[in-house]
This record gives sequence, C-alpha cells and structure tokens, in this order.
Amino acid sequence: GSSAALEPAAVRALPPPPRRAGRTQPPPPGAMVRVKAFELRSKTSKELLKELDEMKAELAQLRVAKVSGGAASKLAKIKVVRKSIARILTVYNQKQKAEARKQYKGKKYQPLDLRP
Repeated sequence: GSSAALEPAAVRALPPPPRRAGRTQPPPPGAMVRVKAFELRSKTSKELLKELDEMKAELAQLRVAKVSGGAASKLAKIKVVRKSIARILTVYNQKQKAEARKQYKGKKYQPLDLRP
C-alpha cells in the first residue's frame, strides 16, 4: 500500500488544534479578577475570612449552575474560584503562624510545629 505510506504526511499537514479560548482572551466583564497573594497579605485576618466566605458562596452558586447546565464561562470559573480560595487560606494560615511565632518569641519552650 502506497496509500498507507502517504497517510502520516496527510495527518501531519493538518493545522494545529484550536487553542483553548480561556487562556488568551481576557475574562468577561462580569468575572471577578483573580486574587493576588501580595494583595491578600496587606489585609487583616477578618478581611481575609470575609473574602473567603464570599468566595465559598460564589463557588456554591457556580456548582448549582453546573448542575442546572450553566454557561461554559461559569464552568471555567469554578477552577479560578477554587484556586482563589486556596490562595486566601494559604495567606491566612501563614499569617496565623507568624502571629504564633511572635507570641512564643524568646520563650523557653515552643510548640513543636513552630520549632525551626
């Protein structure tokens, strides 16, 4: 089969698959901007927890939309919101640990998880 020998060349000539649109174009105006860790660090613990509640509420709404057949933009946003929640929690936990370190500074004994 000479036709079989031509097959791979024909396959290679195909244009690359279209890029996923989510990466290149900016989010729609309604979408929330991704939270940035350095912006979170300047907030107080209360503000962080408040933002965390908002994000969790938004995630719950997005999950409802997913079940009821929501728009693709909402489905894509689930990932962004989850990562945002993770960022908020990370910064919050780092803050808590720094506070604890400050509290035990210069003491004779330290909790095991604060020892270097």
